[in-house]
Amino acid sequence: MSRQPMTSTTSLRLLATRSCPTSAVLLPEATLLVEFLLPMNLHLIVTFLFTRKWLWLERYMLLPQFPSKLFFFCEVEPVSGGDTPLVLSHIVYERMKESYPEFVQQLEQDGLIYTRIYQEKDDLTSPTGRGWKSIFLTEDKSLAEERAANLGLKLEWMEDGGVKTVLGPIPAVTYDKIRQRKIWFNSIVMAYTCWKDTQNDPVKAVTFGNGSPYPEDIVYNLMKILEEECVAIPWQNGDVLLIDNLAVLHARRSSSRPRHILASLCK
Repeated sequence: MSRQPMTSTTSLRLLATRSCPTSAVLLPEATLLVEFLLPMNLHLIVTFLFTRKWLWLERYMLLPQFPSKLFFFCEVEPVSGGDTPLVLSHIVYERMKESYPEFVQQLEQDGLIYTRIYQEKDDLTSPTGRGWKSIFLTEDKSLAEERAANLGLKLEWMEDGGVKTVLGPIPAVTYDKIRQRKIWFNSIVMAYTCWKDTQNDPVKAVTFGNGSPYPEDIVYNLMKILEEECVAIPWQNGDVLLIDNLAVLHARRSSSRPRHILASLCK
């Protein structure tokens, strides 16, 4: 982390481009889908306005292309709270394997299926947020299906105009070739804690690859492990944080008022 204040988004672009000259990108975080409908050399800016308690994620691991490095830039620091907790992915894997060997074995064997229902139009009162037209940048169902297929998603259209997206089975544990170790690489916690509204049931949002549900108590214990092992990084204006997306999981904690954190994602 750098505490030599950066004063503009232009500086962030230059830093990201010089660090990842052929694949630096700045992409919107608002959805897990929109960014990967765009060319990997696009430069866009995102503002994080996060007010939930906390959210653990391995950024974009659900998609065929995920960034290897992440740059974060604090444009507006929170008055209080708003830290970014970090935890080593291989430590989470090792602790889960030690505590729940059969659960982890099934994860490695079957992977996970993620299911999510999107309404036709945006709904800012829902954790899901965007409707499918915003996510796929089209009102044409055929084009949406084509773009979804490029992401490995299957679409099931609903009578009310919404759509169910199904992804997987995809791996829940992967291998870090550089460090030669297995790492925790899934969105179980995010799906269980955030994919909840009138149409989405977190218990059904993510299942084993064979379709069977996973034990809910294990999810809560996983959250405890994440909290026990994490180191929280506070933000000040101008801070820059570089994250290895394979080495660590990161989270966002709530703040007294919305914070503004910009991201650059490097392929």
